[in-house]
Amino acid sequence: MIKRLSKNSKLYISSGITLFIGTIIDIDFHKHHAIQITLALDHGFYFQDENGILPIEIIIINSNYKHKIIGKDSTQLLLLIDPESIYGENIRKYLKNKNYLFFTINKVLQKEIITKINSKNFNILTLIKIIFSFLKIDINGQTNIDDRINKVIKIIENTYEKKITINELARQVFLSESRLQHIFKKQIGISIKRYLLWKRLIDGINIIMDANNFTYASHEAGFSDSAHMSRTFKRMFGINLSDIFNDSRSVQVKICNY
Repeated sequence: MIKRLSKNSKLYISSGITLFIGTIIDIDFHKHHAIQITLALDHGFYFQDENGILPIEIIIINSNYKHKIIGKDSTQLLLLIDPESIYGENIRKYLKNKNYLFFTINKVLQKEIITKINSKNFNILTLIKIIFSFLKIDINGQTNIDDRINKVIKIIENTYEKKITINELARQVFLSESRLQHIFKKQIGISIKRYLLWKRLIDGINIIMDANNFTYASHEAGFSDSAHMSRTFKRMFGINLSDIFNDSRSVQVKICNY
């Protein structure tokens, strides 16, 4: 988990993807459900697993692999991707069951990423396309979203605690469950089930930012308590929400759409 947050760190959260920009100091070995891509934005960093420690510039770490990252007081980009998403599936195919792969940094890539991050119209999907292109990983997805999928997303947005079944969503757009799930994942990049969980997390984080009350936010987002919400996020991404929001002066948090 990220145990030290550098000043002016940034955390971008979207459905199935979380992006952290700052200095990563992993005090303890840990693993999480997300596939991790860590990239140096200035100087290199260290990657450590049970076999030893390596100086690294870019690394892809597979889901649930125990490791730690030592940032050396430099700046890293940490991209955490749900392995059940389209992007996660493509990375897993690329890894071919390897625990991790590492690469040498490309200064042109560094400059392009920094420029995109600092642009007014920055979005996470643009960043993924840049990184995937450099790593030669296929990326799927369509730019034009089916009207039925747009309707499903609107229904989810307007449903309290996101408590609605896939069967009910399918019925409202006149599709079978299996067909809806296929189209949704192909176009949105994540399954409906994971999307519903993500939207609950995002709702909770939005409420924390507005009200600064973990207990209230977790209940409003449909979690049993704040510990349940924090465990869910940590299990997926290895990041403690309390570490982020206990020092909001250090971290800028932004909720993003694709």
